[in-house]
Amino acid sequence: MVRSVKTNRISAVFAAVIVVLFSAFIGMFTFGRDVFAEPVVPGVPWSAVVEPLLIVVALLISVTYSLVIGRVERSTGEV
Repeated sequence: MVRSVKTNRISAVFAAVIVVLFSAFIGMFTFGRDVFAEPVVPGVPWSAVVEPLLIVVALLISVTYSLVIGRVERSTGEV
């Protein structure tokens, strides 16, 4: 199946967002380790908040991508 240019562009944008998101997280964890060790509230460090949030955001981006691509393919008749 040949995908349209529009579908490929949408895929590239979503892939770029995921790469930037994970690269930012890795960079923050590498260079801002002190910040991740600071407590948000007593006994809960930033790392315990940011890491699960990253997973949830990546999941939401993936679900959004699936919905957008499905809608585009239905509208263009690619299915």
